[in-house]
Amino acid sequence: MRTHCALSGYTGSIVDAACSRAEDEQRIREEIGDQIGAVDYAIEVLMSAGMSTPTLREIASKGVSIQQAANPALALPMLMFGPFLAITAFTLVLDAVYLDSFWTWRLVPLRTLTCLERILMIILIRQSPRDERCFDYLVIQKCAVVYLAVFTPSMFQCEMIGKLSYQKDSMWFVIPPVAYTTMFIFVLLGFRRTANLPCGLGPCLVQLFLARDPCVQLAAAGHCIRRKNTAAESPQSSDSESGTWSGA
Repeated sequence: MRTHCALSGYTGSIVDAACSRAEDEQRIREEIGDQIGAVDYAIEVLMSAGMSTPTLREIASKGVSIQQAANPALALPMLMFGPFLAITAFTLVLDAVYLDSFWTWRLVPLRTLTCLERILMIILIRQSPRDERCFDYLVIQKCAVVYLAVFTPSMFQCEMIGKLSYQKDSMWFVIPPVAYTTMFIFVLLGFRRTANLPCGLGPCLVQLFLARDPCVQLAAAGHCIRRKNTAAESPQSSDSESGTWSGA
């Protein structure tokens, strides 16, 4: 809101800006010098994302939409790091005491892993700069949506029948570790390193995490898949072309 008010009269270039005091305007223009384009771009990123940092400007230069990237929703991250973490720690103790040996050796290590990953994510987020924290929250939000969409039906079924399925071939218990490990990997990578992932996947994944419109998310996901397939096919194409040339 403050950013919007401060830039409400901005016309698109610092060249058209004016100060109430002539000496301030002269000093500012001397400091800008020949960096007018860079300043205009920084202001454009500020107006779009809500803040302007070197990382955000680098991400935006890759063609990623950073609209409102500085304003992540915190409800789901707080749910993952608060009540869900407490529930997992409590059930971890119950599992260690009451489960039979077969399920104890399956569930206790995995639930311990998810607890440790969430604690490490809290520490990493706490120590990260603001733009990295915003990205981390958006990653956790998107992953949590998928995790809850997959895991909620299993929990609903458990409530209906009154117990979890503890059959030997049950695989429901791997869903939380996969979800939290995915979150942890992207939090560990951070904003910039995720964007610099090879084969063109980085910008696609960042766009998928930053997008707020479901249509944009689906388009970004489809683009990621196409880029991955193109990257996988390009070495084969190169090999076939070289083989054709040598055969000629």
